[in-house]
Amino acid sequence: GGGSANNWAYGYTINSRRLSHAVLNVTRQEIEKLDRSQGFLLLLSSAGGTGSGIGSRMVELLREEYETQPIVAAIVLPFTFGEVCTQNYNTVLTLAKFSDRADVSVLFENEQTYSMCTNLLKNSNTTLRDINSIISENLLAVFQPTSNARCNANFLISKIAAHPNFRFVTVKSTPHTPVTSLQYEPTQKWEVYIRHLKQTLRVSKSQAELTNAQLKAPNPKLNKAAMSYVYSPCVSNVLITRGKSVENDVVALEDLQRRHLYPEWTILNSFTHLHQERRFLNGDKFLALVSNNSEIHRPLDVYLDKAWGSYKCAAFLHQYKQFGLEDDDFLQAFAKVENVAQEYKNLKSRNKN
Repeated sequence: GGGSANNWAYGYTINSRRLSHAVLNVTRQEIEKLDRSQGFLLLLSSAGGTGSGIGSRMVELLREEYETQPIVAAIVLPFTFGEVCTQNYNTVLTLAKFSDRADVSVLFENEQTYSMCTNLLKNSNTTLRDINSIISENLLAVFQPTSNARCNANFLISKIAAHPNFRFVTVKSTPHTPVTSLQYEPTQKWEVYIRHLKQTLRVSKSQAELTNAQLKAPNPKLNKAAMSYVYSPCVSNVLITRGKSVENDVVALEDLQRRHLYPEWTILNSFTHLHQERRFLNGDKFLALVSNNSEIHRPLDVYLDKAWGSYKCAAFLHQYKQFGLEDDDFLQAFAKVENVAQEYKNLKSRNKN
């Protein structure tokens, strides 16, 4: 009750102490009801103190108690401006904890999701409910059962985050159509949507350019032969397609299988495809690409730079130190997230195509 005052330290050291026993008890009770557990999916925002601080402590407790259970985290990153003044500290401290406790962390950027609502869905009065709806849709597209009987949390983790240095992923999905025009929009062929998803992997010179590429609607007239871009090197990609595949419209995977997308050191099966013939929500087709790629360093760098700027001025540090955090805790968190970002920057792709 009452939240954690937008303070990671208060959530991590004070509120989590009050809640940890109750949370673990409820978790044990739920686990005991199951014949087989597939692990945990944690949902949290990194901006305030409750999701970030209590969430960081919960992932530690779950990892200690259930060492072999898969832990997947969905972390919502704040707007780069305008949420809370301590959000950058909270985000860096959270990412540092989850980087080696969770098996994989799915990053959702509020700014990008908001732009999807306004640009793709033409929603001029976007609310948090609208943003959460897109995030939920992406998670559902990834984790809803597929035709592959082996597809569970462990299977997905083994395909998308097998390397211990690369445990952060993003989800890119298509199509997103305004409800008011859904019945008038034609359903494109699978190859159009897959080509569009590949375009979201392009390396950009600026964050704005990257965001704009992801906000474009699939273009069936895009000349495949004329496309020549440098693509973000990918540790791994998992494509989940949902909808009917017929003889003259098969799911063609060549665009995402090309070796130029993957560093030379990666294994041959860096790409995985999962399919389900059922319709997804209101659409005839829906695609979600879970991508572990070098562009993940971009949001990490943004929050690191902003948090460092505040830390050098000792801004707001007293709010954290009164609840037990020391300078070493901040420096260790900075170092850990910087190392993760650097690992992603060091990824090298083969060639442009």
